[in-house]
Amino acid sequence: MLSRTIAGSTVNLSWTNVTNETGYEVQRKKGGSWITLLPIKGRDVTTHSDSPGNGNYGYRVRALGPEGNSSWSNTVNSK
Repeated sequence: MLSRTIAGSTVNLSWTNVTNETGYEVQRKKGGSWITLLPIKGRDVTTHSDSPGNGNYGYRVRALGPEGNSSWSNTVNSK
């Protein structure tokens, strides 16, 4: 499950670690397109901070692994 806190203009994301993952992919969305912020966060890394600027952005994350990737997490918004 993905959650977020906001500190000023920074969005702090956190999620639950998945067993046997090799990394995480974090994406951000504004409008209609998702863009990958981090193709791979390190193994067992469960946080990411982003300073997107003005506007409302969506975020999602998924675990990457040798047997395939997980489904995307729930989406959280920057506002």
